[in-house]
Amino acid sequence: MADLAPLHLSGDALKWYETLEADVQEDWHRFRKAIVGKYGGGTESTEDDTAQDATSDERREGSPPDDSLLPAKIEIINWTAPILVSNLRLPKSEVQWLQEARQRKAKYSGHNDVVHWRLVETWEPIPENAIPTGNENGTKLYSVRVWKEGGLTLGKQ
Repeated sequence: MADLAPLHLSGDALKWYETLEADVQEDWHRFRKAIVGKYGGGTESTEDDTAQDATSDERREGSPPDDSLLPAKIEIINWTAPILVSNLRLPKSEVQWLQEARQRKAKYSGHNDVVHWRLVETWEPIPENAIPTGNENGTKLYSVRVWKEGGLTLGKQ
């Protein structure tokens, strides 16, 4: 799996990848730890990757009550297992999604220390700290989420 990672990186992320030692580039567990350390807020699970589910309910016991405006965070314990839909909190409508996204944007404006989805209205420019995830004909591409056909869909901008 580690050998496929650079195919999904571009720009600064690809430059960073190229600075990694060969043993990190070639070993999925080391690469995962490096990328989470660089782009994921600096935390990495130390648990065994053999858990049955990709997420852990036990980690949430003792956590503070959920703030519905907090950006969704999922701790991945097993990168090869699917994430159960029951572990995700998804908006039920486009109106709810936009309302929460606008409230979240107002509440967390200026917090750029963790990689996260950020609402960019159609009239706004792409933020300077956005991470390019591709290149098409010399133009940077960014991953986007849009509401389409009753749910969130990934796309490119």
